[in-house]
Amino acid sequence: MEDAYNTEELSVVREYFSHNIRTSTAMVVATVMVFKCGLGDDMENMSDVISESAYFLDVYDKGMEILFDFVLGVPVSTDKEEIEPSRLISHFTTKVPITIAEQGISLSVDTDSFKFKSNGHIVKNLLEIILCEEARKSRGSVKITGRNGVYVIEKENPGETPAIFAIFARLFGKLGIGFSYGEKRLELRFGQ
Repeated sequence: MEDAYNTEELSVVREYFSHNIRTSTAMVVATVMVFKCGLGDDMENMSDVISESAYFLDVYDKGMEILFDFVLGVPVSTDKEEIEPSRLISHFTTKVPITIAEQGISLSVDTDSFKFKSNGHIVKNLLEIILCEEARKSRGSVKITGRNGVYVIEKENPGETPAIFAIFARLFGKLGIGFSYGEKRLELRFGQ
């Protein structure tokens, strides 16, 4: 029974990352083609689109490695480093302004400077993927709040919850982090 479950999770991971990596790659290729053909007149914007797509590719590449390892049963490292979610969120918002604008997202962020220790490689990358997912799928207002280790993302317009979030929840659980999600609200409980 365990093998069938892992096969299903492997399929979820493969499909999720295959789709998102293809989407980001297509944006880079299309923008470069527009540039090479001399059709674009806003070089700065085209450069920003390529830079943002490269950021998404980097996030998905690191996340794919983490999740394939987890599903394949590679032991989760117990190495710990200090993590400050508010800094990660702030960093993310500076990396994807075009996506936020194109999706028509009215983003508000109100977080404290809470810090905790965990596997930084895994936590940082999964949080970035969650933020990428919300930036790419949300419309309207998105509110991110964080106090005392409880961070909430609330969305005005619900979107489909990706199946991979169930795997995220299992992996976060191994790190002592609670992760719950629904169409309009996601919650992370760090250091609980």
